[in-house]
Amino acid sequence: MRNHLVFLLTLVLGSPLACGPASGPASARSPGASVTSSKSVSYAPVWHARSYKGLKKLEDRIVGYVNQLRKRKGLVALRTDERLRVAARQHTLEMVAKGYYSHISPVKTWASVAQRACHAGFFDPFVSENIGKVAGFADPAFAMFESWRKSPGHYANMVQTRIRYIGVGLISVTQGRRIYYGTQVFATNDLDLRKLKVAPLRRRVLRLTVDFATASGVEVKAWMGYRFVANVPRRGRGARFVLDLRVPRPRTQTFDFAVKVGAQMPLVCVHVKVTRGGAVSTRRNTFDRRCRQVTRVTATARKLTTHGTELSGEARADNTKALQSRYYLNHQWGPRLKLRLRKWVPFTRTLGGRRTRLSYVVGGLMKDYLWIDLSGKPVFRCP
Repeated sequence: MRNHLVFLLTLVLGSPLACGPASGPASARSPGASVTSSKSVSYAPVWHARSYKGLKKLEDRIVGYVNQLRKRKGLVALRTDERLRVAARQHTLEMVAKGYYSHISPVKTWASVAQRACHAGFFDPFVSENIGKVAGFADPAFAMFESWRKSPGHYANMVQTRIRYIGVGLISVTQGRRIYYGTQVFATNDLDLRKLKVAPLRRRVLRLTVDFATASGVEVKAWMGYRFVANVPRRGRGARFVLDLRVPRPRTQTFDFAVKVGAQMPLVCVHVKVTRGGAVSTRRNTFDRRCRQVTRVTATARKLTTHGTELSGEARADNTKALQSRYYLNHQWGPRLKLRLRKWVPFTRTLGGRRTRLSYVVGGLMKDYLWIDLSGKPVFRCP
């Protein structure tokens, strides 16, 4: 779930303001990918600073006022992230151009602040937002900041303890008089991603296939040591587990298969060992009634060449909590990334199926970062 906190406020001297149409940015496109060649597709956000202009000096002054406030509260200063600035400018410009004043955009593709940040290339979905408008002040940057500071909801957003990044988008329009519209976007960015690319993958693998004959109502779960691998899908009167292993094999590996019957706790009943040379052996426990629900186990392994798709990129942990993050592809648990604190490290993951949800678990919370649609040409999409 992409969580976000949003608050809006209007502070104007004189009569109420109407959000009439005004000149906006170039027409916004849906996020997607730029085709780098006929064989690979790289993520490339279509929202850039060159398409969304703002009043940078006033924006930076607002950031300064926010950091002065945070310093008085004993909080760390926020750093401007240009992607968040683009997301803030886009929303400010769109509100004026389309004549609305809300945190929810009428364009479904980027309706929420989290989606807008993603469209600008900022993937961490835990973001929050303030919007406002002021007129009749000699110092519009300070007036905008003060309007947010004096509002409990906006103030709470600016002094959140966990946020580390900010982006401000401020523009001015003439609607009978000079009016300033502004948006603030705040974020944590525990785990950042860049240089994402999807490419065809051809590789030699050792395909392990384990077939189980079981009684009805039996669930089989695969583990490798303490790591849960997958729920084994049912197949006829049993279940089949298929996994492609690296060639050459780095070491002997043992897979444990737990049996679950009804509401009982799962119990490991089957062990399958795969040697470095590709030899397979099985061992089945029958000491427990649950294990006797598995009547036959057959395991084979053969070398073959597979054709698939690989996701590659770089990841960076912004804090020690994120160093322990795990990734999920379509909610299938993967191992921890080999992250380094505030340093970019490369990663690759093999994709399966026509559509993939790339998620991460940071601090016990699962976050959808990106969706990848392989039904036609690969396309990156924001959740």
